[in-house]
Amino acid sequence: MDYPLFLRYNKFADNYKIGVPNLYYFLKDCGFQLIYKANGNRFPNLESQNMCNSFKAEKQQAQWQRSKMTKNEYSTFLKIFIKNWISIL
Repeated sequence: MDYPLFLRYNKFADNYKIGVPNLYYFLKDCGFQLIYKANGNRFPNLESQNMCNSFKAEKQQAQWQRSKMTKNEYSTFLKIFIKNWISIL
């Protein structure tokens, strides 16, 4: 994942912070893991590392864990996302 794509993805995930917090945390967590692994188990720059550290603190304060994201919640998100994406085409 290149850095500009990561930034767009991160902004996309931010849209769910208020209405669907489990989805927000899940998407952000996945994004940070992906960019970290895609860059040889390191962050591509200090900005992304700082963003991740801030997110980790936020996630810890919310006491969020991956197990809070249910399969049903993610399935609903995918259905809506794909439906909206297809309608754009």
